[in-house]
Amino acid sequence: MAFYTTPPSRLATNDLRELLDDGAVENARLEFKLRVPNKEQSLKKLSSFANTFGGMMVVGAEEKDSRIIGLPGVDPEPGYKQRVVDWCAAAVDPPLYVEVSNPIPTPEGTGKVCYVIRVPESETAPHFLNGRNGLWVRTDEFSRKFDAKLATEAEVRQLLHRRQLILERRDLIIRRARERFAIYWNTKRDPGGGLVQGPQLTLSFVPLFPARQLCEQEELESHIAGCGLVWRQLRFTSDTAERVCQHESVLVLDAAKPYVQPFGFEANVWGLLFYGVVLQTSWPNDIAGVNISQVSGLVLLFIEHAKRMLDKLGYAGPILIETTLRSTVGTNWAHAWLGYPVSFQVALFGDEVWFGVESTTDDLREKRDGVAIELLRQLFFAVNLPSLVSPEGDSREDLIKHGYGYNRWKEPTVLRT
Repeated sequence: MAFYTTPPSRLATNDLRELLDDGAVENARLEFKLRVPNKEQSLKKLSSFANTFGGMMVVGAEEKDSRIIGLPGVDPEPGYKQRVVDWCAAAVDPPLYVEVSNPIPTPEGTGKVCYVIRVPESETAPHFLNGRNGLWVRTDEFSRKFDAKLATEAEVRQLLHRRQLILERRDLIIRRARERFAIYWNTKRDPGGGLVQGPQLTLSFVPLFPARQLCEQEELESHIAGCGLVWRQLRFTSDTAERVCQHESVLVLDAAKPYVQPFGFEANVWGLLFYGVVLQTSWPNDIAGVNISQVSGLVLLFIEHAKRMLDKLGYAGPILIETTLRSTVGTNWAHAWLGYPVSFQVALFGDEVWFGVESTTDDLREKRDGVAIELLRQLFFAVNLPSLVSPEGDSREDLIKHGYGYNRWKEPTVLRT
């Protein structure tokens, strides 16, 4: 039946009539609702689909003994599609991905409409309803009538195992990207033939639960090509940079040509975006130390590029941003914000900084500067430079503005925090 394979956004009256003509019966993946269910009812049904096999709910369909007998429809509900999406995003943990049709006219042409809501089987399960409203699954094939019910302990364990596999995948693809960048860094030579040295900064942006491939590997190169942006009068990622296809990924080496420092980028089919750079530690006029404005500018660059890439990949939802800083012992930090260089000697008890920050694609789009402030706050606190990100005064905003200046981007009138 075309009904089951057509995206909800493209379903039409004829597709609904097909259900009626075939005498469709409710099952583990299909449910009929005569009236528009309220928030609690909707979330129980939709989360139970996601936690079990996935499924579809048809609103405005009449059934008898679980078999469809009519499509009387319901009155059009203004904003119904967005309302259901908002419920599933805000009242379910982790957020639930659903597709909601536009209002579909009933076959009788009475002005009534039906709605179809599709929920895929979720690999980010188990999905809990907020407010201690439980974890719901569909009843099994031995039940007389399919319905949502509270999960048993065994069912919860099975769903948690499914989620654990997703988290293991997330850790694997981040670790693999770091290892690839380390190989690239260890082979990069400066003009004199020596290895390029310096602290290594990496940022990884990845869906919080990378449960499904966002594209085919063959599409990655075109997505990367369509997301370049101007940075320091260069194009990131450089059109002349080397591109290397690896398992599930495309790597862009020398992503910021003609920079000598290793500057790599990786995108993969699960939505991982990895950025790695060896920071410069020498400036003109013999100033030595990591340029603090450079670090701020790079964080802004990576956030902006990640936002574009995730839009291109079609992903919207929660993300994890993992940041690492390595090989920092014995390295000074410096800036020249006052017109002359100010150097900071940093005392560290380890040679690696690591932290993760949860965010969303909406935050990358609407609060880019705020996301950058949070990453820099944790980074500079970790290397014993808390004064740079002090909540007192305007130090955090000044740090972001110097990042704009380093990138040679126009400074916004109001920061997006």
